[in-house]
Amino acid sequence: METSSSGPFSDGLIQQKRKLSFPTATLSVPTENTAFRRRLSNVGDAARKLSTSIGWKTVVVNGPPPEEVTIIGRSLCSLYIRTKLKRAGVFNRKLGLTRVRSTIGTMDGCGIVIKEVFPGLMCACSELERIYPNLYCNIPRLVGRKPSESIGGILPAVGDYLFREEPSWGKVASVYCVAGGLAVDVVRLGRPDWLPIIMDDMKEFLEDRMSHWVHANGGWLGLLSHCRQIEQDISFKEYLAIFGLVAVIFLVSFFVVKLFAKLGLF
Repeated sequence: METSSSGPFSDGLIQQKRKLSFPTATLSVPTENTAFRRRLSNVGDAARKLSTSIGWKTVVVNGPPPEEVTIIGRSLCSLYIRTKLKRAGVFNRKLGLTRVRSTIGTMDGCGIVIKEVFPGLMCACSELERIYPNLYCNIPRLVGRKPSESIGGILPAVGDYLFREEPSWGKVASVYCVAGGLAVDVVRLGRPDWLPIIMDDMKEFLEDRMSHWVHANGGWLGLLSHCRQIEQDISFKEYLAIFGLVAVIFLVSFFVVKLFAKLGLF
């Protein structure tokens, strides 16, 4: 893979033969358009900040073979996109994502891994989106794609940019955030037929880059092994709420006891 000197997403970025059945469109970002390059730098910063804030570590322990990692990773992407569309209020049954859970149930051991890992992946992606709420949206516009142009190639290019050095679980989560953001973008553009392109792009990136790193770092269960949330201290408002609740319970109990005493029930 060769990179052009004009920027991380110039025409020469994606030179390798694609495995997909649809025509591949390379990314072309003008040199003077620094918004998207800045956006991608923020994605990397968010991934590093996530790794620090929730205590991720990287330990090289080989997991399942890359082929199995790819199958699980693509299913996780389907589940994540489905959840993301629901949260954005743009999900409907015509999108073709309604049978994901039933399909997972027939995947033997892979299905068990997916059910265990998906909550952790959702937690990681939600933390990234909390840190940078405006980061994973309007992606086609920022790469210079017109609404009529396909979004094919965007996800692998973003993934290659993130994985160009020091891959981490935070960057894995970032790729899924980008996939979810793209899914919401295309549905809002009225092009839900582009959702399979996102899934195929994710499969390609998994096969080319991500699955090998995930395999070398304990498989998808490694996401759970190296992720821990820091316990949050109770805020001042929460203390006030607890104090108020206790006070209300005490007052109600006092008046009930006083009423019973007045009625001679004691």
